[in-house]
Amino acid sequence: MKKLLLTAVLGSLVLTVPGLSQDSAKEGSEQTQVDKINQEASRLEGELGKYKDTDAVAGDVMVQLCELYHQNGRVFGLVRVAQRFVSSHPTDKRHAEVMLKLIDGLEATSRNEDMTAACRQFIARYPEAPQVAAIEIRLAKTLDQMSDRRASAEAHSAVAMRQPKTDLGREHAATAIQQFQQLNSKADYTKAAQLADHMMTQLLVGTYLAEVAWQGFHQWRRGIEWAKSNLTGSEILKKKHPLDKDRLRQLHYHMGENYQNQGQWSNAVASYRLAHQLTDMADVHMRLIYAMYQNAATKPGEMAPVVADYLKKFPERDDRYTAQSYLAWVNFRSENAGEKANGLKMLKELLPTAPRTNSNASQWVRQTATDEKTYPGIEQTLNAAIGQAKDPYNANYLRYVLAFEV
Repeated sequence: MKKLLLTAVLGSLVLTVPGLSQDSAKEGSEQTQVDKINQEASRLEGELGKYKDTDAVAGDVMVQLCELYHQNGRVFGLVRVAQRFVSSHPTDKRHAEVMLKLIDGLEATSRNEDMTAACRQFIARYPEAPQVAAIEIRLAKTLDQMSDRRASAEAHSAVAMRQPKTDLGREHAATAIQQFQQLNSKADYTKAAQLADHMMTQLLVGTYLAEVAWQGFHQWRRGIEWAKSNLTGSEILKKKHPLDKDRLRQLHYHMGENYQNQGQWSNAVASYRLAHQLTDMADVHMRLIYAMYQNAATKPGEMAPVVADYLKKFPERDDRYTAQSYLAWVNFRSENAGEKANGLKMLKELLPTAPRTNSNASQWVRQTATDEKTYPGIEQTLNAAIGQAKDPYNANYLRYVLAFEV
């Protein structure tokens, strides 16, 4: 009797707890659904086992299995069957659809190497498919998790090239340029620069593009492509990208270096002059003087005020004598007799301080020693310069010239 009563009470408790009955019903429903999926999967797997993978009927069954596994998150079954279908039915019209499901499965199981291979295969086989843009993004993100920086950079670059005007494309372009430049090879510097140049043709002038263009300019320089670097630099100036004063100075300075490396001294003078207008740095000023000295078209009257300004601003620098030497040579190579004589006079004045620069002492002796009657005067001048020279190396060089060239 007690047992019957206890059973009745427990039964009534179960019936009167609202959530318990509902949860049990829900769990039962879910289990039923799982059972149905398992039964359908078993049926299809059994059907598939009756045929060779290459059979058309097997292809139909594989597609059904892929759909079933994909819809219900059975990723391992999905990957297994989809791989079989992709390899055995390459010409099937459903091939692309199954490949996309395979990529989903590989991504879910973190099989990164297989995932990247599948993505590349899909992009190569179906370059015009609307899903390619999304696949490229997934490929780039997967490669970021792996160790191949070059492949990752290539993937990000592909995204940027496909959609350069979107925020996503700009983001991937920045990532690609950064990764390429970290690889430290000319081929990769070139790819970074080419991508930057491409973005310059696609986007409107702004802060983002100014930074991308700046990176492109320098990547060409890193690859020792002076002319291409200056083409990019010229575009930056032409389109008036927003550069602060310091960066604009650097741009003109480095363009001057690029021209200098190509032996284009007239253009180098123009670029260094623009850089000099933005700063009083001694290095920039001396670069301008040196380029003017190397430029055969420079006239003494053009160079004289630049050198005078340098001597005024930097009276204690050792290279002030070098600047004077350059000016002396520009005078000396002139076809004007007065300027040539002035250059020779300047070389004479530099004997105690800069006889070694450009072989000043040797050149002065050769141009002054017109006959034997000039030797005593030359010897006297050189001895006086030796006595005035504060640098022992300069004094020794003057003694050498006196001994072997007079």
